Amino acid sequence: MLTPMQCANHPAMAGIKRCTTCKRSWCAACVKITVVGQTSLESCALCHSPLVAAADIVAPLTPINENWSEFLMRPFRKEALITAAAIAFPRWLGQMLVLLPLAFFMAPFARLLSAISFAATCAYYFQTITHIHRGNDGMPEPNTEDGFNIFGSSFRGSLCFFVGLAPFLYWFWFVFRPSGEWSWSTAIGLLAIGQLFMPAAIISVVLSDSSFGAVWPPGWIQIIVRAPGQYLALVGLYLIALLVGIGAKSILDPIAASVPQIVLLAGLRAKFIVAPIAVFVPIVGLLIVQAVANVLLFTQAALVGGFLRRNSLDFD
Repeated sequence: MLTPMQCANHPAMAGIKRCTTCKRSWCAACVKITVVGQTSLESCALCHSPLVAAADIVAPLTPINENWSEFLMRPFRKEALITAAAIAFPRWLGQMLVLLPLAFFMAPFARLLSAISFAATCAYYFQTITHIHRGNDGMPEPNTEDGFNIFGSSFRGSLCFFVGLAPFLYWFWFVFRPSGEWSWSTAIGLLAIGQLFMPAAIISVVLSDSSFGAVWPPGWIQIIVRAPGQYLALVGLYLIALLVGIGAKSILDPIAASVPQIVLLAGLRAKFIVAPIAVFVPIVGLLIVQAVANVLLFTQAALVGGFLRRNSLDFD
């Protein structure tokens, strides 16, 4: 994992300049120089933002009034809610297309729109973490100007999600399916175990800027050891959200009976809280459900960003 003073391209070289936006450090060979008239401008080799001397960078301190509740409330601001709905829109549009005549021909377009929505959700998820980690206010504005790879983010998001579900999936495929004996206590326990290290996997991806961080347990351990108390608080909030989702299944017996295990999936649990909206609010009901699911995911991202922000001296 790179330190703030290592060049992003050449880890063996010291970084003499640091980007004011993406926070990467660059050695002299990597600094992009643009000549404008008689002036030479130095900019980031990746996102083209202005640079400052790396020696002038001081890790930000967290204001004493920044607490978990403030991070939790950020995704519920008006602009964040609009973003959540906008990101859900492509998937909702795809669902509407398959209701039209000749639905068979519409299905590929529906799958494409769903993939776009998923990729945008993952991209904004990681963007939210980075935004809050840097000490910025509110929620980020969706953009790709800093070289943000939206489809790369969807791959990273899928990896992190898989890591969190790994204990449960192993039990599901190699124990439950052969025996046919479903156990809620076992399923919930394994999902809880997955949630213990899933935030560490996400943080490892953010700090290393690499998908490999999601599947590198030594990196998870380093993160947990640096701020164990704060990490336990973060995991606790994750588990509370999980338990709320599991409790909500009791009001949706038909869904829970047909697909008993899916109610446990962290990224989908919001749908089981507001799924009746899709029935009672024609057409736009599905959009509301998906937007609420996005808000839940972005709340988790805000918690992870808040963890990094509260422990900036340990991770910057």
